[in-house]
Amino acid sequence: MPTQYRIVSTNPVPDRPKRVIAEIIEKFKDRYDLSHVGNIEGIDDVRATVERERPNLLFIASSWTPEQAEEIARIAKEVNPNIKTFNPPRGLQADKGTNAVAEYIEENLPALLDSIS
Repeated sequence: MPTQYRIVSTNPVPDRPKRVIAEIIEKFKDRYDLSHVGNIEGIDDVRATVERERPNLLFIASSWTPEQAEEIARIAKEVNPNIKTFNPPRGLQADKGTNAVAEYIEENLPALLDSIS
């Protein structure tokens, strides 16, 4: 049985990661067991959500500032030191749109997932 990857996204616009991650799950369903178990809209919710959902993968949206992204990752790693974070380049969504984010994830996520196994 393949490793189950529990994904929590961090995005102040929750519909965006639902769509993008649903596409990624569908695209990789034959290769990985992925499930999107929640979204964090604000930094204050990181600790509680990571404790509750116990993800092994945290997607940090490109809309966060570098300082915010670092804070999100720090809090998540305090709860689960083994959690992996996935950060598209800052501003990718704003500069190039949702399709560019999906393409970036498709190109870069397999290497991260393979490093978890």
